[in-house]
Amino acid sequence: MKVLHLRNVSLVLIVLLLGLVIGCPPGLEITPITVNTITGTETVGESLTATPTPAAATGTYQWYNSETEAGLYSAIIGATSSTYNLVAADAGKYIKVTITGTNAYSGAVTSGASGQIANASQLAPTGLTGEAPTSFGGSDGKITGTTAAMEYKLSSDSDYTDATAGETTGLAAGTYDVRYAAIVGSDAGDAASVDVPEFERISITAISAISGTVMVGEELTAGTLTPSGATADYQWTICDTVGGSYADINGATAGTYTPVVVDEGKFLKVVATGTGNYSGTVTSAATSAVAEKVYVAGDTGPAGGLVFYDKGSVSDGWRYLEAASSDIVLDGPDALHIYGYSRTDSTSSATTLLVGATATAVGTGQANTTALVTAMGSNAYEQLFAFQSTSTTANYAAKLCDDFVADTFEDWFLPSKEELDLLYDNLKSNGWGGFATTGFYWSSSEAASGSASVQMFDSGNQQNNDKSSSGHVRAIRSF
Repeated sequence: MKVLHLRNVSLVLIVLLLGLVIGCPPGLEITPITVNTITGTETVGESLTATPTPAAATGTYQWYNSETEAGLYSAIIGATSSTYNLVAADAGKYIKVTITGTNAYSGAVTSGASGQIANASQLAPTGLTGEAPTSFGGSDGKITGTTAAMEYKLSSDSDYTDATAGETTGLAAGTYDVRYAAIVGSDAGDAASVDVPEFERISITAISAISGTVMVGEELTAGTLTPSGATADYQWTICDTVGGSYADINGATAGTYTPVVVDEGKFLKVVATGTGNYSGTVTSAATSAVAEKVYVAGDTGPAGGLVFYDKGSVSDGWRYLEAASSDIVLDGPDALHIYGYSRTDSTSSATTLLVGATATAVGTGQANTTALVTAMGSNAYEQLFAFQSTSTTANYAAKLCDDFVADTFEDWFLPSKEELDLLYDNLKSNGWGGFATTGFYWSSSEAASGSASVQMFDSGNQQNNDKSSSGHVRAIRSF
């Protein structure tokens, strides 16, 4: 009986030892794990869970990832629990997990592959504020609250630019899209819309009275704007009556204006419209009627030349004739110029033409000049007959006057025969104008297809000279 007892004790010990070796308490049935399933959202930042069958099975876990669904899977270091939090390095990869049974469960079962892991999404940034540029049309506006992880663009643009930490500067007014930039594991976020407002322009509220002598030929100045320092564009206006409807004066857009003869007896106002940081439009009080200015021969005209003729009153838009202060001289010693010829064509058999600029009276020089320039353009022939030469020049008397500019005045022309004679009588004879005392001066009056009227300024005699002759040229204008 003692021996049998000892044997029974030995068997019990053996069974206990076997249970310890195989990890199962004595008397428990070993159950294999048959299924391993992954559940969860397959996006960076989310969690996946391994679920065995049977659900109560215990075991150890190892998670793996792979570049391709059917590729070689590598163990993810430290991923040994039943759940796994997806990280940026998993983006675009596939995940599996292996469960190895413990205690009363046996077997090692690997799950099927997950879907491809998607990038995480990013929310639109918050706490952003747009600040206006410090001047109208400026580009020093800003968006505050940005970080270096963000990017921005004008809503109308297509490309984003990296933002800077704290604030993003150098911005013009407009609506901007700001978002978190794409990074490994995360797509670019939703964009927040941020308005960088326009600079709030300052209104011009008043303009003081026009200053200066209200007379033909005297400069007037627009009044002072309120607030002080305001900037504006100007438009001078004119009316026959002080309380009537004022019309813009063509080209009178500076802060100053000098009335001309046709302004006599009329009233002026100036309109100022804010520019730059200033807005609004204000109109000055009217001036008194523009007083007549009577010029006499030798007075300085509006263009800085010398007045040499007064016809007594305004008609056809003018009253006075003014001569340029000096002859037209090109580079170097080129002080003499031809009248030039017009031809039917540019061949050697062409016929020389009479342009028709034959008027001689006072007041016809402008029309003569226009006719000559229209006919010859930039190609006045230098010789009378085509068989002599087909060479041309743009530097002929009428065109030189038509192109002449003095003190911004561009309305010059070659004087007619009688206008040239007035130059001699009223300026040259009095020692004014610096005229040459040798040679002759061209008029715009044609005598024939091959000749035009000239005047000798040493004697005052007038005669007809060949159009290929070289003479002095003095431009005049009417006002």
